[in-house]
Amino acid sequence: MLFHRLIYAFSLVGVAFFFVLFPFWFSWYLFFLLLLLLPFDFFFSLPGMLSRKITLRAPRVIEQGGGGTLVIETINRKKYPARCIKAWLKVSGDDFSTSRRFVMGAAHGNRYEVAIDTSRSGVTAFASKRIWVVSILGLFCLPADVNCRACALVLPPRQNPRTPSRCRAGSSCAPNRAAGFPRSTICAHTATATR
Repeated sequence: MLFHRLIYAFSLVGVAFFFVLFPFWFSWYLFFLLLLLLPFDFFFSLPGMLSRKITLRAPRVIEQGGGGTLVIETINRKKYPARCIKAWLKVSGDDFSTSRRFVMGAAHGNRYEVAIDTSRSGVTAFASKRIWVVSILGLFCLPADVNCRACALVLPPRQNPRTPSRCRAGSSCAPNRAAGFPRSTICAHTATATR
C-alpha cells in the first residue's frame, strides 16, 4: 500500500508542475482528474472494505510429526470490489508464541494455507490479531472483523504395547484365567519354587 501511495504522490507532484508550466485546458483537466481519484477510490471501495472478513479452519487433532494445514478463507457478504486483505496471524502454544504477516486476495472463497508445526505436542492456538482491507487503488485501508480463532491438538506419537517377555529355555508358560486376560508369563520353575 505504501508503494501505491508513493506512486500517487509523485504523479500528483508531476501533474501539478505540468499544470503550472502549461496552463491549458488539458493540464487543468488532468490535474482535476488526478485529484478525483482519492474520493473515487475511497467511496467506491468502502462497501467492499466493510463487508470483508476471514475465517480460520484447522484440524482438531493431529499426530506429532504428521501433516496439518491451517486454512484462512475470505468471506464476502456483499459483491463489492476490494484489492486485498492484510493481516497478522498469532500462533501460540504451551511454551511458544509467534506472529506472522500475510497478504491474500479479497475475492470470496480465496484461500491462504499455513503449515502447522507438529514437532511438539500440545494445543496450538491460532488467532488473527489485526486485519486490514485495502481499497481498489491501494490508497486506503480499513480494519475488518478480527474475532477469528482456531485450535489444533497435537498428540504425541502412538507407542506400541510391549510384547510379553519370553520364558527361558526349558520352562513353560500358562495363561492367567482369573484376571480375565492372558498373563504375560508364568514360568514352570516359579511354580515349582512356590510348592
